[in-house]
Amino acid sequence: MILETISVIIFIKIAWHDIRTQKIRNSDLIAAGIPLVLLYWRNWLISLLNFTTYVMLYYLSKRKFGEGDLKLSIICALPLSSVFQLMQAVTSTWLLGGFFAIFKPRSSFAFAPFMILGTYLARFSIPYG
Repeated sequence: MILETISVIIFIKIAWHDIRTQKIRNSDLIAAGIPLVLLYWRNWLISLLNFTTYVMLYYLSKRKFGEGDLKLSIICALPLSSVFQLMQAVTSTWLLGGFFAIFKPRSSFAFAPFMILGTYLARFSIPYG
C-alpha cells in the first residue's frame, strides 16, 4: 500500500511536469518504477507488450510523441494484471487524449497525464483482469 501510494504521488509529479514542460525526467521514471517493480515484477510481460504497442505507434505516427512517453509506457503497465486490462488502459488513454486534442487543438500536448489516468481507470474498473 505504501509503495503504491509513493508511485501514485510520483506519477502525479510526472504528469504535472509533463504538462508544464512537455518533458518526462528519467529520474522521475526511475523513482516511480522502483516501487512498482517491487510490487508487480510478475507483470513484466504485460509491460513489455505495452511498450511494444507504443513503439509501433511511435514509428507509425512518425515520432509524433516523445521518447519519455515510451519509457513511461513500460512502468505504467506494471500495475495491470491482464491483457484485457492493458487493452482497456490503452483505449482509455487514447480516447481521453483524443477528446483533449479535439477540444484543445494544439501542435503538441502532454500525453503522460492521459497514460497515467488511462492505466488507473483500467486498473480500478477491471480489478482482477
